[in-house]
Amino acid sequence: MMKYEDVPPGQVERYLISPLWAVEQKMDGTRGLAVITKGGVIWPYGERGEGRLAHSAATQWLPRIDARLLALVADHEDAEIVLDGEIMIHTGEYRVFDVPYLRIGGREWVVPGDALSQRRIYLETIGAALHGAGPVTVTSFASTEDEKRALLAAVEAAGGEGVVFKRLTGSYQPGRRTGDVLKFKFTYSVDVVVIERKTSPNSITFGVYDEAGVLRTIGSCSMIGKPHVGQGDVVEVMCLYWTGTSLYQPRMVRQRFDKMPRDCTTAQLRAYSRDAAKV
Repeated sequence: MMKYEDVPPGQVERYLISPLWAVEQKMDGTRGLAVITKGGVIWPYGERGEGRLAHSAATQWLPRIDARLLALVADHEDAEIVLDGEIMIHTGEYRVFDVPYLRIGGREWVVPGDALSQRRIYLETIGAALHGAGPVTVTSFASTEDEKRALLAAVEAAGGEGVVFKRLTGSYQPGRRTGDVLKFKFTYSVDVVVIERKTSPNSITFGVYDEAGVLRTIGSCSMIGKPHVGQGDVVEVMCLYWTGTSLYQPRMVRQRFDKMPRDCTTAQLRAYSRDAAKV
């Protein structure tokens, strides 16, 4: 079954009002863990925590990212900093969302077992040292109710994919999905016209009318377990976003008897930015 998010839309309010949860902007890039010492920067793993970071579209940016990260330990011979974040492959930015380990001056200031609230204090200090410029920045983070609501609205307005709810008492656990980190992706509905119904596999191809009045194909979805619809019928589909050519991960919600095919237009399509600016 398709799963758009860990937090269903109807439960978002619960996490916004709770003082136990924070909100962070979700980044849609290539995951990268950076280990920084005076001797250099190594990237021990990337996506899913397996193997060395090897995504060529991301690794092309490492020389300039490494140079910025090395500045953090330039005055500390024994320092070791571990950062976790996403490399935005189109812009070359490394957007950091965690610091699971920090050792400076012979003392461990942060270890993976520390609570997120504690780790975030040191991450903000690192962000200040970076001066918010160049290829390395710290992701936006909010912990009060007003701040969380504002960040959620800002990310959606910027065309972002969604946010991540994080438990403030949660420890750092690399390469694992836990109940302390919950994704919420923005979804929206689009009314479309059925262009073709297939029986093998049981699915429909659908489209919308463009400004010239041409019915334009924008996707297809499974009809398993759904009511029968035919060519020319109007249905509502839920999706994550519009890629520019098609709807991403659409699923049928219901048939629309109250809407005419000509009312299904491209005006409904909402832009999405894979590299949405940090808000």
